[in-house]
Amino acid sequence: MLRNTIKKLIEWKIDAYRKPLLIRGARQVGKTHLVEQFAKSHFPTSFIKIDFEARPDLKKLFSGSLEPEAIIPQLELVAESSISDEKTLLFFDEIQACPQALLSLRYFYEQRPKLHLIAAGSLLEFALKEISFPVGRINSLNVYPMNFDEFLSACGKERLAELITSKPRTLSTTEHELALSEYVKFSYVGGLPEAVKVFSETQSLQRTALVQRELSNMYQADFSKYAGRASIECIRQVFQSAPSKLTKPLKYSHLTQEFSVPTIKNAVDLLRMAQVITKIPNINPHGLPLGASASQKMFKILMCDVGMLHGISALTPTIPFNQSTLLDAYSGALSEQLVGQVLVEQTDGDLYTWYRSDPGAQAEVDFVLSKNDKILPIEVKAGAPGRLKSMHQFLRQYPMAPRGYVISTAPYQEVKESRLTLLPIYYSGNFLKWE
Repeated sequence: MLRNTIKKLIEWKIDAYRKPLLIRGARQVGKTHLVEQFAKSHFPTSFIKIDFEARPDLKKLFSGSLEPEAIIPQLELVAESSISDEKTLLFFDEIQACPQALLSLRYFYEQRPKLHLIAAGSLLEFALKEISFPVGRINSLNVYPMNFDEFLSACGKERLAELITSKPRTLSTTEHELALSEYVKFSYVGGLPEAVKVFSETQSLQRTALVQRELSNMYQADFSKYAGRASIECIRQVFQSAPSKLTKPLKYSHLTQEFSVPTIKNAVDLLRMAQVITKIPNINPHGLPLGASASQKMFKILMCDVGMLHGISALTPTIPFNQSTLLDAYSGALSEQLVGQVLVEQTDGDLYTWYRSDPGAQAEVDFVLSKNDKILPIEVKAGAPGRLKSMHQFLRQYPMAPRGYVISTAPYQEVKESRLTLLPIYYSGNFLKWE
């Protein structure tokens, strides 16, 4: 399955000033497959992979000197292959299992800067807290779940994928309905590569549901790795509460009644560090950057992927899903999760919400982000756009917001007199590149 992120790896490869590349991301988002796919195309004759979870014995190679001249000869013996700066891609996988290998990236940058070196892992933020991280000596890349156009390509619908990654426009009725029909499938399957692979091969939502539950259980099994950092039971309760708390304005005390606020905050922070959830802070923007007014006490949460959400809640895939039922699931929050997770990718997490709870004047805009010195407010609707009272209030209150986006199942339309763009939900994964 082709990933769009491979383009960034190609850019890294040809960059004259490249540094060792550290790939981050939640578990099972396809980091290893991405690197292997890249190596197959760009390093067909010399690819060396060191997996520190599969081969824990290899950690001893980093127990002494961390300088490349000491380590590389040993790696060559293990791989039974020579390592060439120009021809070899050296890949340290599951690097969180060997913190000393993380430290060695600094010395590879300083002493073998031309070597193509990529490292990847999950729960990296935990490992980075325990070592002196080589700031300024690595490049970093986040990998996220597959988005809609990647899902379409995996299912053999390349023409439709090309259509929804083009500059947004009003499609024909046939095109619009086809794109929505496929998007409904994506809204159930989600973007975790294993679930997408099973669905693309079988077209079975039941088999996909089994994968989602297995992945959800795998994530929860990982909580044991958080031991000593937070209450495992509190983490589990926060994780399992996601379907009922999704996209609602929250305080920490809303997530569970059984633990203190500091304990809940610690659990949320750890899940966020592991990229299992994303915390979307509330803002009252007086200008840019938006984060300057971000509240740490009022926020929304998103799961890393909608498929994980289904895995937790065990949503029954025998329901006759269509755009009027599935996109309205979880009390309408499913559409917001779907849009939110691709906005997290497009903004690399620099995403916010706007919520006001004044008596008699409650207002909420689902997402707020900035691009090119402009503030962009975004509303998500499971069905028709509706009255959009909160969006109009936001546009009046903040002059740095030249227009707002309303993402729904309605066709594309520019409403210039209202300073609004009505954007079909199938465009949500790529529209910011045209902004």
